[in-house]
Amino acid sequence: MFSIVARFCTLLSLTSILLTRFRVHAFPELVGLVNSNQNSRGFTNFAKRESSEEERKLHARQLEALQALTGLVDEFAPGTLDFVSSGGGGWAGFGSIEVGFGPFDVWEKYWFEPPGPTDQRGPCPAQNALANHHVISHTGVVSIWEVLDAVTSVFNLGYDIALASVLVAVISGGDPVTLTYSLGGEDPRVGPPLGGLLGLFGPRQGLEHTHNIVETDASMTRQDIYQFGDAWTMDVNLFFQLYDSVPYGGLFTREAIVQASCLRWHQSVQWNPNFYYGPGTGYFRNFAQMGLFLWANHSDGSLTGYLTHEILYSFYGLTGDGYRPGWERIPENWYRRPAPFSLADHLAELFTWFGLCPALASIGGNTGSPNSFAGINIDDPVSGIANLPNLLEGNNLLCFMLQIVKMQSPSFFNNIYATIFGLLSEVTATLGCPEIPDLTRGGQPLFANLQATYPGARFPF
Repeated sequence: MFSIVARFCTLLSLTSILLTRFRVHAFPELVGLVNSNQNSRGFTNFAKRESSEEERKLHARQLEALQALTGLVDEFAPGTLDFVSSGGGGWAGFGSIEVGFGPFDVWEKYWFEPPGPTDQRGPCPAQNALANHHVISHTGVVSIWEVLDAVTSVFNLGYDIALASVLVAVISGGDPVTLTYSLGGEDPRVGPPLGGLLGLFGPRQGLEHTHNIVETDASMTRQDIYQFGDAWTMDVNLFFQLYDSVPYGGLFTREAIVQASCLRWHQSVQWNPNFYYGPGTGYFRNFAQMGLFLWANHSDGSLTGYLTHEILYSFYGLTGDGYRPGWERIPENWYRRPAPFSLADHLAELFTWFGLCPALASIGGNTGSPNSFAGINIDDPVSGIANLPNLLEGNNLLCFMLQIVKMQSPSFFNNIYATIFGLLSEVTATLGCPEIPDLTRGGQPLFANLQATYPGARFPF
């Protein structure tokens, strides 16, 4: 038994090394793709090969984005984009979003349309709203460039923090080769990178299954995934906990938002036995909740603006008929922030949050039972240290290690994990770690994948 566990830990270590190398080499390739001035013909030919109308439109958005971003516009033949998009105007390309100085146009240019049965919507209300208003693809299958253009133009999010966010989204939940991802769950329009490399990479799982990366525990309006199994659909009770935290007619100030965020952190510690709050996880969790500042109406021209109950109702997808998942919308007569919210602004705000709620600066997690937080608990350092020995009990340490592995894992590694945990099934069957089915979601062991593709394949190869 000990040797099997040792092999299991060794495989986890090798996987972590592989993940680290993948993440290090992924970014230079993306930067090289964006900055290259030699790929204009390749971009055009790639787009022409797409037979699906939806794929042509998707790659046309990417093509226009790359042109605007790299200065390739003059090198393309006139009419190239019209050919690629088959004349299907009305979609957003980089630099094409017109906001102006007045309220955001929710009636004519960016009208609201609820999602259809095949449209993807997920855990990010802001991106859902952008899709519903046709600022980004209404399908919910998007390129990082259109999202980058949308969040910087509509919400005035700084380019530095916006670029970091979309890169994390596409690497963790999308395809870093085509630079596309699903706002919701798995979608055949976002395939595994490089065609799967003979089954090495599995299907992309979308933003719904980016737990501990984009989606985290202690969300303001979503439940924890390992406790409830659904971290992308809004929990109406949690919404009204936030909504009712400020008397109706009052404004959601910084202090009110931090207080609500602090409450959710403590609730997750008290209720979720597998609560995890790592350094990266906590950073993205707090950044997402600061997004509420960008939802404020800035018609008064101030950086603070005013965030009302009606604005929350609209951005969270509630209507007169109650909550409709995926129906998030930008309110009428809504003005964006007058100046970009940059990375420097975010970091300054982050330290203000830590001053108002020290628990948000903690690093660690529960050790298999509710209210067993172990690690650096700024709010209660004594109990955080006292609970550390709990990690050595039962399967706590292995499950905690898997939380860290999950935090580093793109979702297309699901085939790799399905293979690893399949080989160690006699161990994993008794572990009971909820991270295992999450890591293997949608995955297929490599040999099974090869046999499905090549029936004559035999093991060993």
